[in-house]
Amino acid sequence: MQVDWRLKQNNKMNVINFSTKSESKRHYLKKSEVCYFLKMLNEPFWTEARINIESRADIYLPDKSVAIEILETEKITNLEEKAKKYGCRIIGINTLQELDIDFIEKAIN
Repeated sequence: MQVDWRLKQNNKMNVINFSTKSESKRHYLKKSEVCYFLKMLNEPFWTEARINIESRADIYLPDKSVAIEILETEKITNLEEKAKKYGCRIIGINTLQELDIDFIEKAIN
């Protein structure tokens, strides 16, 4: 899978990027929680990662070729469509879902 070159130019690895225009507070906080556990696992990540020109993943793990999408209003069927566009495995995490480090570790492996 090819990561858009602008990702490496505009986003720093292991830094949480967000948009107050398109993300709710709950969405941002859940993304931050996931990234917290990824840092504890020493798993490198990009947020708001451009996978290709049209697609942007909430979180992308380059070493595992896994995208993580934070679900608030999206449906699971949207994940299936995104998986085709991204060309990698996608994990959906609901904003109301309780998380811990064990859950994240199992999900990404």
